[in-house]
Amino acid sequence: MAYSAVDDIEEAYQATKRLLLPFELRRWLRLAVVVFFVSGMSGVNLNSGSVSNLPAPPGPGVSGPSIFDSLPEMLAIAGVVLLVALAFALVGSLMEFVFVRIVERRDVRIRGPFGENSRKGVSLFLFRLLVGVVLLATVLFLAALVWGLGVAGAVIAVLLSPVIAVGVIGLYLLHRFTVDFVVPVMLVDDVGIVGGWQTFAPELRENAAEYGVYALVRIGLGIAFGVVVGIGFVAVGVLVGIPFAILAGVVLAVQFLVGLGIVFFALAVIGILLYGIVVTVVGVTLVQTPVSTYLRHYSLFVLADISPAYDLVAEIRDDADEPSADD
Repeated sequence: MAYSAVDDIEEAYQATKRLLLPFELRRWLRLAVVVFFVSGMSGVNLNSGSVSNLPAPPGPGVSGPSIFDSLPEMLAIAGVVLLVALAFALVGSLMEFVFVRIVERRDVRIRGPFGENSRKGVSLFLFRLLVGVVLLATVLFLAALVWGLGVAGAVIAVLLSPVIAVGVIGLYLLHRFTVDFVVPVMLVDDVGIVGGWQTFAPELRENAAEYGVYALVRIGLGIAFGVVVGIGFVAVGVLVGIPFAILAGVVLAVQFLVGLGIVFFALAVIGILLYGIVVTVVGVTLVQTPVSTYLRHYSLFVLADISPAYDLVAEIRDDADEPSADD
């Protein structure tokens, strides 16, 4: 028996090629903006503070400052980090709908689909927030067991690990199916996350084997592409690092010969920031973008085959079947 999840691997590849090729920098950069938020690869270091900002340990016989003296500052930093993370997650949820429209219309635009689907994006964001709260509550529960009961708590945590593992896998599949299938359903029916699941749940039950095979194939593709993306980013980091290393050598030579004072540290910080930005932009554009674009095509092709009422790729299916000039 043939399964759509297997048959559509090649079709999605051909359709992805036709969207991405011939290479146009402007199109790839726009897609990279969408992928940047959709994939969650912000590349931003949210670590706050440094060792030098922490209160020094008191000397013998000296009462040092309590950690609670820094509590307002720590809470303020945590609040800023949380707001940035929530804003990123909200934009990422909106971009999921933009991504589907780009694939469907073959038109790489962000502004129009972004504004048209703001309510749906907020609905998806709240769903993701709920999933995150459940995961965080699970982690805190396990930590409380170990902290409060010691060895006994650790034993209980180990005994509960199979149940927790099943729950985590269930949450992953719930989120995966929501992004891959419920989001397109929400677009077609113009409903929120609850309405989307109310429509998709019967489809999932009636075609459990098809969607089950998709889940297995998708996990396999995710692992394989994860390795590819990791290697790609390492390669980008090395290639981008060569000119930065040369510049760093020049700056170090000048620092050793004449001294730059505070300018040296400023240049070091700027260089590190620029390196991180360049690696992120190049990596997301050239490595992550084609991978994420393929996976978005793949899920839409599978949905169209299993549930034809939600076929968003009908107009590009014929083109995807035809070999390109490069073949």
